[in-house]
Amino acid sequence: MVINAGKVIQEQESSFSFWKYTGIAYGLGLITCCSLIVLQLIQLFRIFRNAVTYRVDNLHIAESSENKPTFSFFNFIFIGKAQELSQGEKAQIIKHESVHAEQWHSFDILLINVLKVFFWFNPFINTYKKNFIQLHEFEADARAVENADVNKYCSLLARVALQSADFQLANHFNNSLTVKRIEMMGKIKTNIKEWKLVAIGMRLPI
Repeated sequence: MVINAGKVIQEQESSFSFWKYTGIAYGLGLITCCSLIVLQLIQLFRIFRNAVTYRVDNLHIAESSENKPTFSFFNFIFIGKAQELSQGEKAQIIKHESVHAEQWHSFDILLINVLKVFFWFNPFINTYKKNFIQLHEFEADARAVENADVNKYCSLLARVALQSADFQLANHFNNSLTVKRIEMMGKIKTNIKEWKLVAIGMRLPI
């Protein structure tokens, strides 16, 4: 019986090299994702520090004249280009973002970003994150227009959508889902009208 020791050693070295380079690649991805999260947190801190801030209940509102996106991060709400918005529009934005704060949506996004650090190689992570954001925005929109003019709200959405959304850890009032959100608001408006007609019909005498 002849044992090919050289071939066995070669296969072992090949296997070791594969796992070695795989570990290096995974480590580099891990470090890169961690660095991006840290940089975004630093950016968020700088933005709030340089803005004019005030409180509305338990919310910290920061207003700036700079061309930056409107977003929220936990109980902190940032409003970019605030001088171009009326008090009513600011109140509408704050109401929308307060839903994110009350429902802890920022925690959901932060959690999925942490998962992305460890599973950065999984392509489904971004899909999960996109779905989370979409559900968050639909929920906040629906709550924000409960006692408001839907058309004015959609107009405000369209206006601020011209700004860019650069912070992946935040909940954005303006983002790439704007068109879908406006369509959803239209459906909500239609449903409200239908329910009103039903309610009126039930009150009419036979």
